[in-house]
Amino acid sequence: IYARLILNRRERFLKSLRTIDEEGVGRIPRLMKCYMEYCLEDKEAYAVHKRCDNHCIRENLSPEIIEELHQQQLKKTELVKNILVKAIGKEITDSDELIHYTCAAWGMQRGAVDAFLENRFEGTELDETRYFKIVEQMFFGGIPLMFQNRSIDESDTQ
Repeated sequence: IYARLILNRRERFLKSLRTIDEEGVGRIPRLMKCYMEYCLEDKEAYAVHKRCDNHCIRENLSPEIIEELHQQQLKKTELVKNILVKAIGKEITDSDELIHYTCAAWGMQRGAVDAFLENRFEGTELDETRYFKIVEQMFFGGIPLMFQNRSIDESDTQ
């Protein structure tokens, strides 16, 4: 049951990523915003998904479900990579450090969402809109800058 809940919820997220990939306007900000909306649009569903993801024991799953989970993860990775390639205008490989930096940024963003939703700021009244606006500013400013710095770094070595 947990695995099916995860698959169904992630499929809606993949649909949003496909739209970003196809439309091509403001890809990086839309990618990051899409993830935050995915987490925040239904906070209870996100909490259930996270709990299911943490309690899903692969040994108890059928090989078909394990393969479906794996394929879905590959699709997500490929879509994110396609979005990044189109945003920076050149090919990147799986070993490219930008993929690793983007994964790290994605993890930091998930941490920011989790910290807010799990109320890790006890005793502090945080405004949700303001909090996530600041998170957006950090990522929307930082990730494009990371890609710009790569271009600068490469031109310096040539």
